[in-house]
Amino acid sequence: GEMRQLQSMERELEIGRAIQAGFLPDSLPQLPGWDIAVRFRPARQVAGDFYDLFPLHGNDGVFIVVADVCDKGVGAALYMALFRSLIRATASRPFPQGTAHADILLAAAALTNDYIARVHGRASMFATAFMGLLDPATGGLSYLNAGHDAPLVAGAQGGVRQRLSATGPALGLLPEQRFDVGRTLLAAGESLLGYTDGVTEVRGSEGAFGESRLAQAMGAQAAHSSELLLQRVEEALDGYSRQDAAADDITLVALRRTLAPASA
Repeated sequence: GEMRQLQSMERELEIGRAIQAGFLPDSLPQLPGWDIAVRFRPARQVAGDFYDLFPLHGNDGVFIVVADVCDKGVGAALYMALFRSLIRATASRPFPQGTAHADILLAAAALTNDYIARVHGRASMFATAFMGLLDPATGGLSYLNAGHDAPLVAGAQGGVRQRLSATGPALGLLPEQRFDVGRTLLAAGESLLGYTDGVTEVRGSEGAFGESRLAQAMGAQAAHSSELLLQRVEEALDGYSRQDAAADDITLVALRRTLAPASA
């Protein structure tokens, strides 16, 4: 009896995992002049992490999200679905032609934040989130970092040249929170690496993996492709971690502006 019950729970979680995988983009946007790669390694069947990448309607921007819902397991996974849907729905609205990227980011953050804080305030659920809006033609990136680990920008020769640190609090804590928008520019050969704290908190012989080891993995060889960069980060993580299973979900999103000029 108990065995069958366990198997049935296992199967339910498997269904949950499959449904949740459907919340992640099934393909990455094909952007001329850009090279994108992602990794998503849930610690259990279902995860509190998510990422999203989608082109905006009637706008030349590409929306990028890397986020992490507090807590673990099924509860976090259910809220992951809610946060992801709110962010995508608010960012995908038909904004008037020429709406500034900063205003789209602020609208997505405010709506998502206020909905969770007001409708689900008693649950005390929140998410840290990095949201970026990239203009692929210029390499301009407007971003809103809601209490999330700072994505790293690597120069064309490798090596981190900028951290995109928080511009506001986590989403969902209190209604009417204030957010700011930052801006950076990715030049040819430069990369952006977004990640969740499951990466930096991987435990090894010297404690947590940490941001400096992550930055090290973005060395010169990382400058060749996003896929290569993520392979290097994964090798560094797997080499460092004690061989117990990952304690937390691991999400990585890499975008690189290719060196070759996009042909007209």
